[in-house]
Amino acid sequence: MKTVLKHRLFFLMAFGVSKAIVFLAPLLLSNTLSKTNYGVLEYALNIAFIGAAIINFGVPNAYPYFKLKRKFQAIYTGFNFHFLYLLASSFFALISIFIFRNETQFVLSVLFIYTLSNQVTYSLRYKTDEKIIKAVFVDALFYVVLLCAYFYIYLTDDSSIEPITYGAFLYSIIYMIIALKKGYKLQIKAAFKKHQKLIKYGKSVMLSGLFILLIANSGRIVIDLVFNDKELIAIFGFYFRMASFVVMLHQILNIIYFKRIYTFNTQKLDTIFVVFLSIIALGVAATYFIIPKIGIHFFKLFETFPIYKDVYLVLCFQMIFWIVLANNENVIYREKLASKMNIAFTLLLTFFAVTVTLLKDTFNFNDVVIGLYLLIVTAVTLQFYILYKFKKIKLKKTIVASVLVFLLSLILII
Repeated sequence: MKTVLKHRLFFLMAFGVSKAIVFLAPLLLSNTLSKTNYGVLEYALNIAFIGAAIINFGVPNAYPYFKLKRKFQAIYTGFNFHFLYLLASSFFALISIFIFRNETQFVLSVLFIYTLSNQVTYSLRYKTDEKIIKAVFVDALFYVVLLCAYFYIYLTDDSSIEPITYGAFLYSIIYMIIALKKGYKLQIKAAFKKHQKLIKYGKSVMLSGLFILLIANSGRIVIDLVFNDKELIAIFGFYFRMASFVVMLHQILNIIYFKRIYTFNTQKLDTIFVVFLSIIALGVAATYFIIPKIGIHFFKLFETFPIYKDVYLVLCFQMIFWIVLANNENVIYREKLASKMNIAFTLLLTFFAVTVTLLKDTFNFNDVVIGLYLLIVTAVTLQFYILYKFKKIKLKKTIVASVLVFLLSLILII
């Protein structure tokens, strides 16, 4: 009993430190960088998460399916081959960086894509293998690099973005060395065949993951498309991160219950999801009413809160639906409905992209933020429909909670 309690206490401490770094590192940089440079950083991060989803081909998400659902243990070698594939892609990245070395935003995006694609792959493997502490540690590594860059900038009064670029480059070298070490004793032909098996399953998951990111986390790209203003991207990125404080609560669920998502029946999952949504709703209230009062003493961009408080409110509600979207996504992967979700999300994103392109000259900043919120609510609704239509899965409690949250948001926003 004491051993279990010590392990859980150690996990909570590790998780707390890890997520504090993930949450604070980009926000601290908002204090030291100019608004324009912080906007460049936020834009590069947004591109990187989307780019990492593309070049990973869904392989990280295929790993838990084959190991937990199919009990296919031999998949390890195919998974290790994936790091060699990422290493090969890094050489093309280095060439492009050399060619476009004066384009800071491009260089940052490419470096971030490589490091994050590796980090996500390791993280999902550790979560699947229930190596929780390792998963928590790996999830924070990229942000440790950003935190180190912040301290360097703070201590040297160097407000340029170059320290972040150098830090990301050094971090990428670590993954290159590990990939070479893994590939040294690997039987390439056999590993390649197993890797192809992972890609065959993962390609539809890759599209799903990409669509999820575009729906939930593409706000900076949309704002750049509509306004072409890095300072507005900085404002959006800052309040988006502040609102995402509650996402850390969801990550506790995702780490602790990750394996059970593939093994529990849907009724149990529904109960778990709705309990966490209740906790997260309370967290959202605290995020909106308390964090700005405390944050004004630590983050200079909170000086803009009187102007952008309505934007912050919408983003707080958006986080709740992002969490519902992520929970449903795992269930859809488990039930092998990713291709069905891809069709629905393709139509949804096409409609959204066409609407934004045609009407962008009529939008103001608040309109775009509300549009992004409605996009994610619609996506969640489509997920519920797909689960019921093709598998007769009805997450009743989660649906009721989602409807109540949406109605409350309409009352407060309108």
